[in-house]
Amino acid sequence: MNALIVRRGAAVLLLAVGVAVALPVASGRQDATNGLKYKLRMSPGNLQVDRMPGPGPAKSYEEKFTFVVANSGKTEYNGTAPSCKTYDIAVAPVDKPDQPVWQWSHGQMFCMMVTSVTIPPGERWAKYDVWKFTAAEVPDGKYRATVTFIPEKKTASVEFEVTSVH
Repeated sequence: MNALIVRRGAAVLLLAVGVAVALPVASGRQDATNGLKYKLRMSPGNLQVDRMPGPGPAKSYEEKFTFVVANSGKTEYNGTAPSCKTYDIAVAPVDKPDQPVWQWSHGQMFCMMVTSVTIPPGERWAKYDVWKFTAAEVPDGKYRATVTFIPEKKTASVEFEVTSVH
């Protein structure tokens, strides 16, 4: 009888320790990432550009970007950016990431005040931008578009290729 009580007591103790250890790990993982997921989409993606000169102005091309931060957590996300610039997008050759051919914020001015970003649980924060360019401005090659969510300094990226029509 005493052996049965000792075994049951040990089983209850192991169960209690297991629950106590598992709970902080699960909530710690949630707190560490704030429950945020980052995604960058672009359209059309891979592009074929016409580099042959013709009459009239050069043809313009564009890539449309959709940046989404989703809060999959159970609590509201409250972050801040040091200015009104809450995100930025840069496009650079894959082999030269420090030499962007386009940056969304380049040439823009932003208010110089701390800006709050709030994302309720289960909701999304989305931004949409368009990069317009001509074939002369972007050589053939593989590119990576990278977006930075300023309040968390987290990034998402997508790769695409620009080729010439022959």
